[in-house]
Amino acid sequence: MAMLSAAQRRQAKELFAEHLPAPVQVLFFYADAYAPSTAAARALFDELVPLSDGKIRVKAMTGPEG
Repeated sequence: MAMLSAAQRRQAKELFAEHLPAPVQVLFFYADAYAPSTAAARALFDELVPLSDGKIRVKAMTGPEG
């Protein structure tokens, strides 16, 4: 199930196109791969990354220090 509505996806795509001139990498630190918050964050990243036309990359880091 999608977290973002179609209108929210369109808005994010427009904002990324207008305000994201260069690629960025998001470092996503988590301690528990099975925590509900980890799953929710991953799901949101999974929706947002494709809307950036390749400008956003997410790197997940696990463990006590990430």
